Amino acid sequence: NKRLVNVTFDNSKNGDKEYLFACYDDVEIGDKVVVSTAFGLSIGTIRSFETEVPSYLDEDKLREVVCKIDLTNFMARREAKAKE
Repeated sequence: NKRLVNVTFDNSKNGDKEYLFACYDDVEIGDKVVVSTAFGLSIGTIRSFETEVPSYLDEDKLREVVCKIDLTNFMARREAKAKE
């Protein structure tokens, strides 16, 4: 079940520019994801969802979200360490 998501890259020189990706995973706004880009794999953040591909893009050539990054265990370790 494909969804269209807009992703921003934290370390991008393009600031908050959003890039459209096809996504087959269950994601929410704010989730960190690994995406396939022209330059290899990159980490980005889901910013919004789209209902259709803009006319200037070819839907068959959209790059994909590879996977959602699960930070649950990492955050739990940080919180536990902070309480020590």
